[in-house]
Order: sequence, then C-alpha cells, then structure tokens
Amino acid sequence: MGDLKTAVDLQTSINTGNLESALEGLKDEDGGSPADSPAPMPELREPPAPSPRRLEPVNKPAEQPEAASPAAASDAAAEPGSGAGSGAGPWVGSPLPAPAGEKPKPAAPAGSAAAAPPIAGTGAQLFTPTGPGYLSVHCVTWNMHGKDPPESVEPLKIFIPPGAFDMYVIGTEECCRDITEAMLISSDKALWEERLTELFGDEYVQLKAVTLTAIHLIIFVRASHVHLYSEIQFGSVACGLGNYFGNKGGVAISGRFCDSTFIFVNSHLAAHDANVQERNDGFLRINTELKSILDCPPPPRKSPYPQYATSCFDVAFWLGDLNYRINGTRAMVDELLGMWDEMHDVLVANDQLGTEMGKGNVFQGFEEAGPLSFKPTYKFDTGTDVYDTSAKARTPAWTDRILHRSSSQIEALQVRLLLANVF
Repeated sequence: MGDLKTAVDLQTSINTGNLESALEGLKDEDGGSPADSPAPMPELREPPAPSPRRLEPVNKPAEQPEAASPAAASDAAAEPGSGAGSGAGPWVGSPLPAPAGEKPKPAAPAGSAAAAPPIAGTGAQLFTPTGPGYLSVHCVTWNMHGKDPPESVEPLKIFIPPGAFDMYVIGTEECCRDITEAMLISSDKALWEERLTELFGDEYVQLKAVTLTAIHLIIFVRASHVHLYSEIQFGSVACGLGNYFGNKGGVAISGRFCDSTFIFVNSHLAAHDANVQERNDGFLRINTELKSILDCPPPPRKSPYPQYATSCFDVAFWLGDLNYRINGTRAMVDELLGMWDEMHDVLVANDQLGTEMGKGNVFQGFEEAGPLSFKPTYKFDTGTDVYDTSAKARTPAWTDRILHRSSSQIEALQVRLLLANVF
C-alpha cells in the first residue's frame, strides 16, 4: 500500500497574465504512440467565468408502484450486443422514515482514488420527495486494467467505506480481464462480486449486477431498506466494432426507491486523444438504445431530450472511463501540471468533456459530480502516482468521470481525491 494523499480544492480564478509565460518555449510534440497522438491541437483556452449551479426539486411525486413478484437479485451477464432484463423482490414503494426526533445527517465526504489503476468516486444524498428521510449514495468508477481484485478487502475500504452510505453503486471497466481477453474468453465477475460481498458483510445485500464483456455495474443496498426498492431492471449496449462487440459500450441498472425513480449507467467509451466524436456518439447510442431496452417510466417532467433513457427517471448518474482527454501535448500538460496552483484552471478549460458539454454536444442536462480539483486520473505507472513513463508516454487526462442529472434535489455532493496504490 502506498501513500494516501488528499487533494486540496483550488480557487476557480486564474491569473491569465501567467498563461503566455507558462507556455513559452514549449514544443508542440507528444511522446505517445501514433494511436494516442492527438489531432492538430487548438490553442489552449482560458477558462470562462464560473456560472451558478442549481438543481430543481420535483414538482410532484411519481405514482405508487404495484407490488412486484418475487425474484432473486443476481448477476446477469449480457451477450455482445444489447440486452435487458429485470428482477425485483416483493417491494412496495414507501417513504424512508427518519428516526424519531432525529434530523437527516449530512453526507460524509466520499472517496475518489486515482492511481494504478485510476478510480473516481462520489457521494451524494437524495431526497425522498414524500418523506423526511434521505438516501445516501456512494458511486465509484474504476478501470481495473484487467486485474483481479485484491485478495484482501482492506485496500477496497480506502475508496469504498462500508457502513457509511445507504446505497453503493460500483462501476468497473476492464474488470478481471482486459478488453481483448474479455472478448475471447467468458468474463466471469464472480470473484469481484464475492470480494464486494465480503467487504459489505451482512448489513448489505446485492440489489442487481450486470455485465457486458469487461464492463460491470453492481449495486449494494442496506438489507433493512431492500423492501423499499422495486421495478429493478438492467440493460447493456455495445459500442465496439460494428456496434456488436462489447469492448466499448455501457451497462445500466434502473429502479424505484420509495417514490423516486433512478438509473445508473456505467460506460467505457472510445479511447485515444483525437476520438472525441466517437465518444460523443457512444453516449448518444447508449442513452437512446437504453430507452428502447428498458421499460422506462414516463419522464417526471417535460424534457428537451425525450429520446434519452436518462430523461425518464427522477435521478440519473452516469459514471465510467469516459476517455475524454485534455487538448494539449504531453509536454504542454506536464508543464501546466508542474504549475498546478496557477494553471489548474487552464487544464480544466481544455478538458474535452467540459468543452463538448459546453457546446451541447454530449451529456445534455448533466452536471459534473464535483469540480476537477484533483489532478488527472490517467495514466499512471502501475503501483505509483507517476504519470506514464512507457514509450507511449500518454498525455495525462481526466478520463474517469461521474456525472448526474436530476429532477429532484441532490444535496451535499462532494468529491475528493485519494491517491492510493491499490495493488
């Protein structure tokens, strides 16, 4: 286990007078392989003025669901292509009551780890619209780089603290097998799920899990709350070669908690610096295909994006290795990282995902789960917090992301960085 470090939130202003001097003399060259070399890069942009952030509450709760027939919440492996399924217990929606005389507790800071391999995490609290209680949710995305989980659960506790939240949503990419192996050999996630079950103990139960090749999503909930969940569904959409192979794509789990509907999507989008449009197309395909795969409820409010599955639920979280890069060469980004306090906002302003969202090209209606106040999560030498020193010399980037959209209130959303040598 390596050192554990916590990033410090940085101011969102920048001394633009330092921009030219910071970049003076930098050469426009990249040490990466041809596949990782960016297209001709635009000039680094200065960050725009920050805009206020607002989430709107639900106008009225959704209709009460009928009791579902009993079914086991077990893993469902999807074949290449698109797949769907459902599984729910005999659970009738009802508000989660807060203990008598006790106010809802604030969200605990959530962990986000990023090193060998990169992990990102966030914690949030969601209102139950018809009751005084809260549901606390912890989301994690982790590219496991084809490795098996650690033999002990202790390293997992760094970024998945058991007992602290009501719901844990854990998305992994390249889980237990790398992309090539998973396409050729059946990708069994039993070992990973067993390790998580050991981590959470008897206090939690698995609500649902879904797999597409090496992409995996699993949800654990408090056993004492399981009767409050219903209408559980799952689906997968392949975006690999010919939109058939699941080396790239997304998986989703949706359902209802009390009177609130939810959907969680984990995706692994197209790689390499120049493939911005392919990543945008992957989001569009996954979100529109899920709309036809899942039995989506009517949108809780009029949406400008009715074609998206995520528009049909009160709360949507999208996590994964989204693979968006920073517009710049390795030399340029390294130089700016070396002046982190002064140049952090320049890096953020040149983040491809933020740029594409600002243009309205992707993740329309979504917000980042938290500010990019931590250093890029891609790509570290294994077992270190040193950026790629291989011959490819990949340019650092915030590839691992968590976003959300909501028609109900989300409170106390927090993200912080934990650099942890998990293996």
